[in-house]
Amino acid sequence: MANLVMLKTVRRGYTAKDGFDVHPTSKHAVASPLPDQFKGAWFCLKKGFFDRTERQEVECYPLKSGCCASGKVTKNLLDVVAKGKVKIKENFEAKLYDCFADLRYKILMS
Repeated sequence: MANLVMLKTVRRGYTAKDGFDVHPTSKHAVASPLPDQFKGAWFCLKKGFFDRTERQEVECYPLKSGCCASGKVTKNLLDVVAKGKVKIKENFEAKLYDCFADLRYKILMS
């Protein structure tokens, strides 16, 4: 979940109006974003965000509390891919029926 929040924040920064606030004047200087990018990468590597392990619990990092973990992500949010696969298998024929009107008769007769 923290990965998604972080990616949304980064995306919001890139799409914002002042995301790339670059002025060609000599009186205005913008600090390099490279040190902040290194800090973000170091934090992700230190916390193991991208390790392929079967973690049983995941720490929650809210944006407002800085870099302090506050609690754990609930278990019903951890394995969403497997839940999605089961849901697709359960609802596949109903979705075909809704989306393809020309196949409805074949679906009903099978």
